[in-house]
Amino acid sequence: VSEDEDALSLEDIAALEDVSVDKIDGKFLRAHSEYGATAGMALNSEAGMALWYTITAESQAPTSNWLLFESGHTYKDLGKIVSAGSDGESELHPLHITSWGAGPAPNLKGGFSISQGHSEFVVISNLDVTGGLTVKESSDILITDTELTGQGVGLRDSESITFHDSSVSHVVNLNYEGEEWTTLSQGLIAKNVSGLLLEGNIFHHNAWQDDFREDGSTEGGMAPNQYSHNVYLQWDTDDVTYRDNISSQSSSVGAQLRGGAFAEDNVFLDNNVAVNFLGGNYKDYGHCGKFTFFGDNVV
Repeated sequence: VSEDEDALSLEDIAALEDVSVDKIDGKFLRAHSEYGATAGMALNSEAGMALWYTITAESQAPTSNWLLFESGHTYKDLGKIVSAGSDGESELHPLHITSWGAGPAPNLKGGFSISQGHSEFVVISNLDVTGGLTVKESSDILITDTELTGQGVGLRDSESITFHDSSVSHVVNLNYEGEEWTTLSQGLIAKNVSGLLLEGNIFHHNAWQDDFREDGSTEGGMAPNQYSHNVYLQWDTDDVTYRDNISSQSSSVGAQLRGGAFAEDNVFLDNNVAVNFLGGNYKDYGHCGKFTFFGDNVV
């Protein structure tokens, strides 16, 4: 898929096939697999996503198809990207959403969602995402070499999730009441996730803006507050490894590991609170959280 002016549109393909444009849809493109198969036959976003959603729909058997966005371009209004219930074949043969070509990683403006139906065996790599990333009710998801800004990462009701060699920075959620900021915002938040690996990432400068006013007025940028963090792992997360990460300049806590974690070789730099791992009797639910191993970290 490409936003280059030479990328094939539905109209271009209709002209090449000498048929009306209403005949060109995802099913037609699936049956004519030369379209979108090579750089020289790259599809524009409209045509490319029509094909992708057809071949990865929940009604289809698990596949190991790849969706590649050309580097150096910006993509808008792509939809969920991962259709509800889309599955890869296995750990070794996943669905893979990534990039191709030279230049900066492709910028996906509308965000990314794996939700509304269980998906498994999905890899996301080498992308620049500015609309947030959500994983819900899914398993065996790998996100690597991806940069997220503007909106953060939300992981919920899932298992076996890896977030690796990526960055989450300058995430803000601009809500206010009257003339004061009332917003909560997290760089990465996980709720009810089992089997979570956060490794080799940078979490930086989330949930506040440089031009904030100390009185919290909306005449300045979004002000930091005690409820917004670089990383927030809810009490019901378990089997967590938090390794080789840098968490810096958070609104409040660099990393809240409330369900317990194996945390080693991390740097917590210039946060209001470096890190905590607090479980206890959370809201009278009974004991929550597990023991934490915390070693070889720098605060």
